[in-house]
Amino acid sequence: MTHLKIGLLNLMTDKKQTNSNFEQVLNQNNNVDLTYYYSASRYSEPPEPNMKPLKLEELKYLDGFIISGSPVERISDDKITYLPEVHDLLNYLHKSDIIQLYVCWGAMEALAHLYGIRKKPLSKKDFGVYQNRIVQSDPLLKDIPTGYLAPNARYTEMDLSQVNEDERLEVLSVTENNLLSLAKSNIANQTFLFNHLEYHKDDLDKEYQLEIASGKVPNAFKAHNYYKNNQPTFEWQESQEKFFNNWLNTFKRGN
Repeated sequence: MTHLKIGLLNLMTDKKQTNSNFEQVLNQNNNVDLTYYYSASRYSEPPEPNMKPLKLEELKYLDGFIISGSPVERISDDKITYLPEVHDLLNYLHKSDIIQLYVCWGAMEALAHLYGIRKKPLSKKDFGVYQNRIVQSDPLLKDIPTGYLAPNARYTEMDLSQVNEDERLEVLSVTENNLLSLAKSNIANQTFLFNHLEYHKDDLDKEYQLEIASGKVPNAFKAHNYYKNNQPTFEWQESQEKFFNNWLNTFKRGN
């Protein structure tokens, strides 16, 4: 595989950790150059020293692009100040040949904006490590068994029936709770990952501790099926390695 240039728009709260996560999962073979972007409409200066403001004109030099999750699911769209910037980015990527990966909120916003898929709130946060059932075989899931584990951390879900009815989209796997976990576009180089397979061992615990410390989440609860003897586990590590290796192989296939 040739050396790849991939951009990441990092919208997560802990940008340093998120950059590190993607650096680790994408550099399995040391063949990826990652450029970390931040929202130019939200920050007047870099939130981390190695990050650049998003500029669409720079993206034509990239092979791939990732939009991360973002902790704004419970905020109305008109209050998300950087949403127009994200929409401009989505429009640009959708018309390009750049291979795209959208993660959690990034996946939801891409489906909503580009395909008109409805978003709905969950009765409570989907937070934990869940089994995922493969419903359609695909190279993205090569060597990953049905029932594979992945961490979830979200408050909203896309309308699964609407996705299934859209011929432009294909559902590849769903969680044990019948929520979306992986889908792809049939008309563009787009993968939609609704869980956080990029997370590393302690990230769900860190998210819980932040909720407790903030005082803004009155009903915060520990991640489901994650702790053993009160210690975080990393049971999705093998699935993580295989998925991101499979995604990188889409560059070689060109689809």
